[in-house]
This record gives sequence, structure tokens and C-alpha cells, in this order.
Amino acid sequence: MRRLNFAFLALLILAVGCGKSDDATSRPSSETAPSAVETTASVPIVTMATLHDALSAAKGDVVVLNFWATWCVPCVEEMPQFKRLVEQYGEQGLRVIAVSFDEVDEIDSRVVPYIEQADYPFEYLVKDKMAGPEYEAFINSVDPEWIGNVPATFIYDREGVKRAAVHEETT
Repeated sequence: MRRLNFAFLALLILAVGCGKSDDATSRPSSETAPSAVETTASVPIVTMATLHDALSAAKGDVVVLNFWATWCVPCVEEMPQFKRLVEQYGEQGLRVIAVSFDEVDEIDSRVVPYIEQADYPFEYLVKDKMAGPEYEAFINSVDPEWIGNVPATFIYDREGVKRAAVHEETT
């Protein structure tokens, strides 16, 4: 099982550019919402293309992309650490995009109640239903070394370049 070392993560975030930008006006707004296939209960459902649109819209910020699920105990346990990172570095341009692997038909019954109860300052998305080659293409588009398990975390610098990945590489 992977363990996310948050001290290392904080140092990495600083190293990839979470200091104040010299030209803050050129940075895209953190309020930019991703394109979504559809929206249920204000949680966008994303595909491979719309996830990449969300990452592209976040250029100018350091992005922590976290894949998680409400049923995943380690996922839920690490969420407060991401909240602390946003509290510490959010004003300097750090944002968390949390992509749930819960089933799309469970958004209202599981994802929304978790989001409302947890009240974390993240951008939440839910992975669209996909299987087989479509699912493999989605996973490989994020990281070819990732097998699609959760939790999984990826760090992108201000230019949108993936700088780090934390996930299990084998089952």
C-alpha cells in the first residue's frame, strides 16, 4: 500500500513553483470550471478529454490531481492532508482537483454527502462510466505507469507538466 509523505509533497509543491507568480495577471483564474460531460448535483462528470481540459484550464497554478473514492479508506484518510496543503499554499496558486472513482449513479447518495460533510476546498469531479479500452486509455493518459488504483496523486507545475506521481504500480 502506498503512503503519501506530505512533508515531501509540500517540498515538491514548493519546488515546482508554488511561490507567488511574477505576473499574477497572466495566470488563469482558479475559478475556471472544467468542461463536463454532464453535471449531477453540481459535481461534473468527466471523461479523458474533459479531465485534460480541466488540467489545461488550471495552467498557471500548481495542481495536485488526486483520484479517490468514498469507499476507499486510505483516500478518505489523506483528504485532510490535502486540505492543509491548500490552506498553506492556496493563496500562492496551489489547487487540488479531486476525481472520484465512485459510480456515476452514486453521486447524489455518496459523493455529494461526503463533499458537503467534509467541506474541503477542492474542485471535485467524478469519472464517467467507462470500461475496457476506454478505461485503459483514461488511466494511461494520466500516467502509463498507473494501473488505475486509488488513491493516486499527481503533481503538475504551473505550465501543466506532470512532475510527480504517487500510486501503486502493481496490484
